[in-house]
Amino acid sequence: MSAPADATGAERRLIAPTVLGSARGYPTVLAILAAAALLSGAAETLETHDLARFVLVAAAPLLVVAVLDRSHRRLGAASSQPPLENRRVPMPISTLDPRTALVLIDLQRGIAGAGGTPHPAAEVVARGARLAEAFRAHGAPVVLVRVSFAADGADAPPGRTETGRGGQRPDGWDEIVDELAGHPQDVVVTKRNWGAFHGTDLDVRLRRRGVTQIVLGGIATSLGVESTARAAHEHGYHVVLATDAMTDLDAEQHRNSVERIFPRLGERGTTGEIVELLARTRG
Repeated sequence: MSAPADATGAERRLIAPTVLGSARGYPTVLAILAAAALLSGAAETLETHDLARFVLVAAAPLLVVAVLDRSHRRLGAASSQPPLENRRVPMPISTLDPRTALVLIDLQRGIAGAGGTPHPAAEVVARGARLAEAFRAHGAPVVLVRVSFAADGADAPPGRTETGRGGQRPDGWDEIVDELAGHPQDVVVTKRNWGAFHGTDLDVRLRRRGVTQIVLGGIATSLGVESTARAAHEHGYHVVLATDAMTDLDAEQHRNSVERIFPRLGERGTTGEIVELLARTRG
């Protein structure tokens, strides 16, 4: 098939790449021409009519093959893309500011004792304690955030939710775990919400100490940790997320926070990487 002899240069340039440039275009063109001939009455003789019908029947399987081939190539291109967790590989933490604080969220008896996934709560507590020990050794602030409410729940968030407020909490549920407690120099902040900034003096206590960057860990990743990370970012702090020093009640929610949300709020790293960088930047 070639362009008409009286076609202009522009028409030839249009026809060539869109129709004649690929063999896959021929079945479509033939099917369209044959169908048009049958429907428009252009096939004036029986022989022409039979020829148009033959071309339409012959082109149909080729058209199906072309469509399937295109679909296969599209599926192949999509399947060749690596999973999201492989495409978004954590970058190394760029640095730790001279005044960086460790902020651990809700590592208290009633929450750490409830377990966690994908990291067991006991491992998260142990890594939090390792981070705290390293920060204390370098004279860097350690902030232990706990959540607590009045016995009658009067200071709990009042908004109506589908899950409700929860039941009666046992005595001592809001006490910091033993692995982290007992260090008078640590800052202890009590919050009444998911995040550690709203309704507390955390921001003041950080700024009065000259803190410009925080390292975050705790339970739960998608609740208290993510809420605090969002607020810290909005308050202008540099944020580092210790991704193996946090866990959740739901593995998928943990993964969503770590892989989709945290890269937009700060930098991610492991406990070991943070401890090593802390030692290197503090000399």
